[in-house]
Amino acid sequence: MKKIISFILTMIMLLTCTSISVMASDVQSDTADQDEKMTIGVSVYNLNDAEVREFRNYFENYVGMAFEVEFLYSSSISTAEEEISFINELHERNVKGIISFLSSDLEEVLPVCEEYGMYYVRGSGTISDEMYEKVKDNPYFLGTIGTSVETEKDAAASLLPYLLYMLLTGG
Repeated sequence: MKKIISFILTMIMLLTCTSISVMASDVQSDTADQDEKMTIGVSVYNLNDAEVREFRNYFENYVGMAFEVEFLYSSSISTAEEEISFINELHERNVKGIISFLSSDLEEVLPVCEEYGMYYVRGSGTISDEMYEKVKDNPYFLGTIGTSVETEKDAAASLLPYLLYMLLTGG
């Protein structure tokens, strides 16, 4: 079980690094004449959450140093309206990309990003096939970093017998 969780976290980190480097290189080419660091917004549901703290550590201590990127974090956001307000704030600061750890309605959030020319990626998790079909043609939506819903269901189904065995036998 620990190996599977470690593998999944490793893949998430790898995909995050890849997506950020692609996004950073696109954004940096737009501002090649500037000497300042690129800033990427990060919308979060809770700055104290363990997952958010680990990603923040990774972003600031690896990605930020490797690609000369700074990250601007939201306060705790729980609605699409709050995320749009954060996106407006990022736009005022000339931020060109956002990593979101929220499950806000993409149909509300992405048009604002498109209007501002701001790239948007889901930092973790998945979206339904129906939602994907609705947003896939938006050029500012870079996708999600996470497995597909089907993969998650398959993983849960394959772990269930092991979990039951552990619970019933005590390990």
